[in-house]
Amino acid sequence: MIAGVSHDLRTALTALISYLEVLEGEGIPAKESPFLGKCKNRALQIKDLINHLFDYFFISTND
Repeated sequence: MIAGVSHDLRTALTALISYLEVLEGEGIPAKESPFLGKCKNRALQIKDLINHLFDYFFISTND
């Protein structure tokens, strides 16, 4: 179950990160641009946490 949830969350976050990268290249006004970077950083942070959670679950169930 954790693997399925992890996969679904990572898939959604990967799409979100891709959309944010496209927006970054679209010449967004300077006052809005920092928010895109912050959103992308938070999405990457969440993706990393999900990866760590998956790794922890995988290691703990193999013991």
